[in-house]
Amino acid sequence: MATRQTANITVPAGLPGGRITVGLRHRWKDPDDARNHAPDEGSQGFYAVTLDLARQVGTPTVGDVFPADSSLVLADLATSLRLDKPYAVAEFGEGPERVRLEAYVNPLGRLAKLVAHALEAQTFADAERKASAAAQRLLSQISVLLNTPLHLANIEIVEISTGNIRKSLVMAYDNVRLPKGLHGQTSQDFSFYASLYREALTSNSHPYQFLCFYKIIEGLQARRSRIKKELVARGKKPVTQSERVPSSPDECKTWLNELFSMNSDWGDDNLNATIPHEIRSYKFTRVIDDYLRPIRVRIAHAVLEKGEATLMLDEGTHSTHLERWLPTVQCLARRMLLNDFTADFGQAGKP
Repeated sequence: MATRQTANITVPAGLPGGRITVGLRHRWKDPDDARNHAPDEGSQGFYAVTLDLARQVGTPTVGDVFPADSSLVLADLATSLRLDKPYAVAEFGEGPERVRLEAYVNPLGRLAKLVAHALEAQTFADAERKASAAAQRLLSQISVLLNTPLHLANIEIVEISTGNIRKSLVMAYDNVRLPKGLHGQTSQDFSFYASLYREALTSNSHPYQFLCFYKIIEGLQARRSRIKKELVARGKKPVTQSERVPSSPDECKTWLNELFSMNSDWGDDNLNATIPHEIRSYKFTRVIDDYLRPIRVRIAHAVLEKGEATLMLDEGTHSTHLERWLPTVQCLARRMLLNDFTADFGQAGKP
């Protein structure tokens, strides 16, 4: 008789509000079993993808988990709820890009999760891309029809041939302690940027978050330029800050822990997701010009330029690319704020 075992795992903390990925592999008794040698990234075949919804992403709840929930009612509580059967089905695309999504409810009768039971894909990442893109299109359609926000939170992908699992989890914001000596009085300049930073943290929109963090960077660059000109006009020599992304993994971990007052080992995957390899040791200005500004321009063209819409903000490749660089733009914005407003941060700016 088969038995099920449970185990607790400890995952290094990632950036609050950001995503971390956890992989779980099956080990089969026969060492020659081909499934034991399956690549970590997955193989061509079929995957089952479960996408949980959350009423508010990034907020800790009981046990710091996201109960699958939304504001969309699919089932009447007066009737018997079928938690194990879909209440609706939607299909997108054709051929290898075809995605069939089944909608399931929670005990409250509200939409809790979308499931693609047999999705053909090349890898775990490809399965997540296809399922997420289809789910985002569906939720966007429902949001505009019913004027309600719908947020995707955690994603679980199972490779059917091996049973291997990959989970994509949104890190909750932990409880924090107010530092001593907080006087509530800050400079007007700092208040401008603090309001933008708070806007980013309280938003569930990745494009809006990115724009808020980028505006902080853009604004601080302009402020520094103004201050430099004023100093030169008074015959004083301006001090130029040397801001550079750390190089080695250990330097990156120390930098992040000091930046966010954390004490995490981060782990290789979380570290790479927060500070991508290709920008290590780069000056902030190079990262901004080469990697962040093109994303800002693309978002701005989508929502601010005249003419017809040409970009779906929840389209798979754009959403994935944006999500990859969101931690970077936040890190740079926060580091620049700490450098320019050290006195306003006070004890909160110390690790």
